[in-house]
Amino acid sequence: MKYIEDKDYKYHDILGKHLRSYNLKYTGNREFSSEYFYAIKDNVLVGAIYTNLFWDWVNIDSLFYKDKEALKKLISEIKLFYLNRAVGIKFITEVESDFQNFKKLGFELVGKMEGTPKTPRSFHMRNVNFEVENNNQKDIIYATEKINYYDSIVQEQIDKFNKENNINNLQEKDMIFVAIEDSDFAGGIQINITEDSMYINRLVVNEVYRGNRIGTKLMNIIEEKAKSLGVYSISTGTVEFQAKEFYEKQGYEVVMIKENDPKGFDSYKLTKKL
Repeated sequence: MKYIEDKDYKYHDILGKHLRSYNLKYTGNREFSSEYFYAIKDNVLVGAIYTNLFWDWVNIDSLFYKDKEALKKLISEIKLFYLNRAVGIKFITEVESDFQNFKKLGFELVGKMEGTPKTPRSFHMRNVNFEVENNNQKDIIYATEKINYYDSIVQEQIDKFNKENNINNLQEKDMIFVAIEDSDFAGGIQINITEDSMYINRLVVNEVYRGNRIGTKLMNIIEEKAKSLGVYSISTGTVEFQAKEFYEKQGYEVVMIKENDPKGFDSYKLTKKL
């Protein structure tokens, strides 16, 4: 068995294909879509939320709002749009004011991911109540693709918000390591390094080669890489039908449990300090 760094991302799609195939055995096909919502007042953009529906949850990816009323309208529209399609809405923020504003709109705190010396902590929130006070959202524009004119304003506002809240652009780097038997893909791991924090995005072992401690070897490789780069901690997420027990055997601790995510299963956030 040969272990190499895939610097050319040759195995990126293969890794993803194996992981999707494994997940489908448990989840079946689930709806996926991306949507864009823009709040307009007096012909001026006052807010926007970019979302994606994945594994039964609405994920808020990008966000800008001029005031709480704009945010309330956007959340109400999202609830109406995804009613009977999603379990709930998820939102992650590093900013206390966002946390408080979403809390007032009925979002609950699922848990916090502690930061590192170079990265901030984050609040993980969710809302499973799809009731709305007022369904008259005539000032909301819905689109299946970004509207370029509005998107440029959104990005400007996000940059301004980040600057005001001392959210800096962090240095990121993706890496892939794979296990090869002759010319066969036996397993692989994809990681993202943000400053002094590492996140495991994907870990896959080809079913044909399971039982050969390939997963453990790949974990050892990325931990050695993390130590050489001065990484403070490694974290990851997993679903109950994936690798929770495996990560725990590697010294990772569960720091957050997300119920019914995806629908019918619990998911976990785990971390390990080096």
